[in-house]
Formats: sequence, structure tokens, C-alpha cells
Amino acid sequence: MLPWKVFFFKQVKVTSAQATKTKAERAQNIKGAFEVNRLEWVAEKNVLLVDDVFTTGETVNETAKTLKKAGAGKVYIFTLGRVVVGKGLDR
Repeated sequence: MLPWKVFFFKQVKVTSAQATKTKAERAQNIKGAFEVNRLEWVAEKNVLLVDDVFTTGETVNETAKTLKKAGAGKVYIFTLGRVVVGKGLDR
């Protein structure tokens, strides 16, 4: 994630790299990993979440859930790239 995440999110759970994990392992690895630093920054506001690469969606799903729990209105997601996996190659 971008360096500014330290101002917006705090990581409250140590996670390992997602790249080599299966979808189920990614979900477990990232679950409960983040909290919002400043609730007033998101309360009742629409938020645009930007991520570099969308693979299984586990990271954006977990961060979106965290934002909604913190009181965000709508959460929009913008990704710069998406991993496309061929038939039989997905994890």
C-alpha cells in the first residue's frame, strides 16, 4: 500500500506477503489486519479506495469492510491493474 496509509489506516495484525497464497489463505491472512486511525475522516463520507493490483480482491474487501465499520458511506474501489488467471491456473 501507499505510504500515506499510516495516516489513514493502521495495521493491527502482522501479515505475510499475499502473492503466493491461495484465495482462502489470503482471506485468512488479511482478516482483521486494519483499523481506521481517524474515524472522523470517514464517518458518513464516501471514500475512494485506491489499490495497485487486484488479484483476488481480499485486501480491498477487508479494507472496505473496515471503512464501513468505521462509519463510511459508500466505498468505491479503483485499481490500477488486475491479475487475470487462465482456466485451471487460479489458486
